[in-house]
Amino acid sequence: MKFIEELNNHENQLIEKLRSHPILSGLDRLTNQEFEHLLLQRRFFSLNFTPVMEHVLVGLENQEAKKIIGWLIREEYPHYAPSHREDIVSDLMKIGIPKNKILTTKPTNRTQETINKTLKLLEYEENFDIKGTIVARFIFEVCPGEEYELIVKELERRYGMKREDSVFYWPHFKHDKKQNQATDQLSHSDKFSEILSKIIDSENKLLRAKQILDSAYEIKLCFYNQFLEGGSYV
Repeated sequence: MKFIEELNNHENQLIEKLRSHPILSGLDRLTNQEFEHLLLQRRFFSLNFTPVMEHVLVGLENQEAKKIIGWLIREEYPHYAPSHREDIVSDLMKIGIPKNKILTTKPTNRTQETINKTLKLLEYEENFDIKGTIVARFIFEVCPGEEYELIVKELERRYGMKREDSVFYWPHFKHDKKQNQATDQLSHSDKFSEILSKIIDSENKLLRAKQILDSAYEIKLCFYNQFLEGGSYV
């Protein structure tokens, strides 16, 4: 248990650093154009959720991790309901971004770089379970829970979008956020934590896990740094 507690403490430090990034901590200081540009670029991470998770799925050996990853992939395309891809477009349109702009916006060079770095970090290696589980969890569950918590507050302040109006950002904030206190159910992030507590059982594995977390954090940092100094549109 001491290994997962130490990893959890390390991760919490990275979360606080991410939340204190000048862009995320200062969303209210962005112009509407800058904020909407950020949301449009952030959408490309969401679009890459399924292909990245499928890549992780085939590399994993841990059956519990495979079940969670498989479930998350299927959840992206629920039966008898719009997909998450459609949901994010719906929320963006509700704040006034035209559908044509949403679907024709291209990733900036920096956004594409962060996506490429994510795939590079996930190159297969022995004992892939630790790497695959941590990257999938931190970049696509833990961080979104924190990012969307800040984004939904700004969506409400800036556009009046309340929880009941949102079909993407609010639901993802609630079910992604680590140590979710809003419901009795474990969040997506917390479900991964249970697996990590079992597979990280030595100092060497703990050290490797911290290294992977640090690399994943640097990818998130790379993405948000592009919006400093007036933003990036290339």
